[in-house]
Amino acid sequence: MDKTTLIHALYDIGAIKVGEFTLASGIASNIYIDLRQIVSHPDILIAVSNAIWQGTSKTFDLLCGVPYTALPIATCISVS
Repeated sequence: MDKTTLIHALYDIGAIKVGEFTLASGIASNIYIDLRQIVSHPDILIAVSNAIWQGTSKTFDLLCGVPYTALPIATCISVS
């Protein structure tokens, strides 16, 4: 899945939200990406995992998915 299609898919399932948000860091943002929904959409989960994998330098030895949202993403990356 190309990046534009992935972005549209994330928006369609409600993972990309537009509004006024205060992030956990305290920074204000007008966009919020909530990846918790992707576990219900395997094609999108795989596409997000592939995009993350392609975006890394692949120079690491360990991968950790912090529960709960990152765990299924890390699982998909690790089995690729």
